[in-house]
Formats: sequence, C-alpha cells, structure tokens
Amino acid sequence: MRKQIYEISFWAINDFGNKVEETILQLLDDFKFKLLKKNPLKIKNLAYPINNHINGEFGTIYFEVEETDISKMKDFHQAVKNINNIIRFIILKKKRNSKELAQILNTVITNQEHNLTNIA
Repeated sequence: MRKQIYEISFWAINDFGNKVEETILQLLDDFKFKLLKKNPLKIKNLAYPINNHINGEFGTIYFEVEETDISKMKDFHQAVKNINNIIRFIILKKKRNSKELAQILNTVITNQEHNLTNIA
C-alpha cells in the first residue's frame, strides 16, 4: 500500500513549544499517522511580528500517512489549527523522489538501526 510523507513546521509562543509539539504528536497518534522524525525545537526571531510576537519556538515534524487515510488530512489540519499557543504552521506534502526526503528516510532508518543495536 502506498504511503505519503508530510512535513509540519510550526511556530509556537515562547515557553509553549514543548506543549505544542506534544499536542501535535498526540494528534498524529489519534489520527493513526506514523511519526518519522522530529527536529529539536529552536528559538528564532520571526520575520515580522505576528499577534505582537517577535520570536517563538520553531519545530518540524515528519510523518507518514497511509493512502487510505489521506482523507483525514483535512481534519488533522483543522485540529492543529485549534491548538492553543501556536502562532503559525504549515503542512507540506513531500515529493517521493526528493533529496531531502531521502535524507529524512536515511536518518529514520539509521535511528531505527541504532535503537535495535542498543537493545541487543
């Protein structure tokens, strides 16, 4: 069965980045989407003020959706939109043949192999 990979990047109000990230991860679980990778949160300045915020915590999460579940993406988008303390977010569909996607998948595979090595 084919799968589609998505990226969600978000800006959270300072000191709420972890809470926003946890909420997004819980939503991924609720929608039965598979977490592939999450980048560490970073405090960054916004290019322009948004709702009186000049900086925030920036995060990126990559996840996989089964072809049969792609219809849930609209509901997922709405659920993310309703998260408190999120300044902005974007969900991107990743091209299957992009170099960036290959790097993401390589990192995921490497991490899984590393975890298996630690177990043994």
